[in-house]
Amino acid sequence: FGDFRNSPNHPPARVVNEAKSQLPDFNLRTLNRIRGSQRGEHSRFFNNTSTKSYGCTLDLLVTLILSNMFQNIVLTGVNILMPMTRSKKCPVDAPWITNHFKSLIIERQKAFSTYGPDSSSFKSLRNQVNRERKICKSNYYKLRVHQMKQTDSKEWWKEVKRLSGMASTRSSDIRNIIDIENLEQLSEQELANKINEAFLDPLSKLTTLSF
Repeated sequence: FGDFRNSPNHPPARVVNEAKSQLPDFNLRTLNRIRGSQRGEHSRFFNNTSTKSYGCTLDLLVTLILSNMFQNIVLTGVNILMPMTRSKKCPVDAPWITNHFKSLIIERQKAFSTYGPDSSSFKSLRNQVNRERKICKSNYYKLRVHQMKQTDSKEWWKEVKRLSGMASTRSSDIRNIIDIENLEQLSEQELANKINEAFLDPLSKLTTLSF
């Protein structure tokens, strides 16, 4: 153990102490129990513990510290560049409705209830709401709808069917869509007769008209 502490690969004491502070509660209790024991128990403990396994434990703890440091750096950068914001969303609202548009509607309704429908403030806010509604719809169309019209819906459905594992029904062999028992064992002439019988079977149930 003494040789390991003096080796060049041994981490600094500050890192080791920080690593020990992040040990689980069980290991902390174990270390405290060892510190409070007598000299002979110390010797037996270190004699039974190889320096290799202790070094691996320290390496894992140092790796844990470095991993936590890296995670904190990344999270700090993400919080600065893309901070989380809280917004309210009503499920019954149209997708193009914004918070600014809803605030204008509230102001318009207040002006209507306070000053009446013939007041200038109500008419001004009414016009603002109409203009904002057109702007919101136009922006939503440009961002979400316009690009969809430039795509091929056929390719979309083709990709959906491919991902879902649906087999294509297009085939030059009509045997794939015929439901006849023992189809593989029939010759082409026998298959043609079976198809003909299937067409004639409904006619056999009809009675002839007598004049």
